[in-house]
Amino acid sequence: MRTVDIPREESLDDLTAFPTAPKPPQALRTLELEAQVYRLLMRPTRVAILYALVDQAQTLSELARAVRRPPSLVKHHLRLLQKLMLVTSDQPGRGAKYMLSDPRIIEAIEVFRSLPIPAHLRASASKAIVHTLK
Repeated sequence: MRTVDIPREESLDDLTAFPTAPKPPQALRTLELEAQVYRLLMRPTRVAILYALVDQAQTLSELARAVRRPPSLVKHHLRLLQKLMLVTSDQPGRGAKYMLSDPRIIEAIEVFRSLPIPAHLRASASKAIVHTLK
């Protein structure tokens, strides 16, 4: 298994060795934000919501029907997706239509989906997805 050393705050200058890394002191904050987005996308319901918004903006009730989840649960996930600016709405409150902030988020998810998954992880993921859909 390959490991990646993440520098501590006092050694932020080490991040300049990576050509694509942001310049300190934003580097560590940027990595933390990216990690938050990745953690957010670990829930199948959130990914389903993002896919449901690919073609058109939808209301909370439309999204709840599309992902087959209770509106209260969908609203909770929408709040988290909005907090990290992956989803926006056209207005606050009732009747709001939700949309993707940037359609490229789906491209990023597709890249992750195209990566090979070891068989033992694929089997446990399938069980979790079946359990989630019940």
